[in-house]
Amino acid sequence: MAGNSFILAKDKKAPPPPALNQNGSGPVPIITDIAKEKAVAEWFGFTDKIGDFVVLTFDDGPYRQANGKGTVDHTGIILDILKREGIKATFFILGFQLDTANVKTGETYQKYCQWLGRMFSEGHTVAIHDRNHIQYYKQSKKDLDASFAYTKCRVKEICGQEMSCYVRSPGGTISRESLQYLKQNGYKHIFWNINSEPELHLTPKEILSAIIKELNRGKRGIIMMHDRNASVYLDELLRYLKANKIKVITLEEWERRYGLPETPFTPQKVKFD
Repeated sequence: MAGNSFILAKDKKAPPPPALNQNGSGPVPIITDIAKEKAVAEWFGFTDKIGDFVVLTFDDGPYRQANGKGTVDHTGIILDILKREGIKATFFILGFQLDTANVKTGETYQKYCQWLGRMFSEGHTVAIHDRNHIQYYKQSKKDLDASFAYTKCRVKEICGQEMSCYVRSPGGTISRESLQYLKQNGYKHIFWNINSEPELHLTPKEILSAIIKELNRGKRGIIMMHDRNASVYLDELLRYLKANKIKVITLEEWERRYGLPETPFTPQKVKFD
């Protein structure tokens, strides 16, 4: 199947996708954050021609967190589970997590560097989220240049590896201007169609229930998760996928099979120069 010609299982008809295009041609409506999820979910809620495949993606890493009982190595736990199960995923990295000035302890910094190395050596895709977790539509061209250059430089210095061409704006929000910038510079913005956190401040158990609810409805595709929560429920999610014969594939394989989902636009907040 070429591009994004998906078919909804419920009516067996190819629905017209939202008038959102990444090539800059034709009218492109402005979509609010609230309408964004609904519009993409309605268009991207396919099953029939896709098959039982999902892609696992993790945002905001590498990450560990102190609590009353000690420190939880969230990203390390995720990597251990994926290695045990022989599964590859995509990690969208925050540059400031690799900055010694922002990491609280030397031990934490060493852990982050170790986990980053494991992502590469264990066959995962390492992608850019942002340097400081700022949505792309709130940044100028110079801001994005600096953010991407810094993140790629830190990864190169630590691991001697190049990051992938995939990027994801925090929250998925992106403007027409910033998306055009990404395309011109060889980046591919990755949206999702299964949102692990449809509401903020959910517990890991509630997040898992939200994902499984979408999967039970027949949704397949790119699952967006966060290291800080996925470490708790990933084991159970993988058991569910295995029991339901849903195969995890890489983002690269997904793109080869089906192309990438369109990204809804949000109005640019600052001058893009």
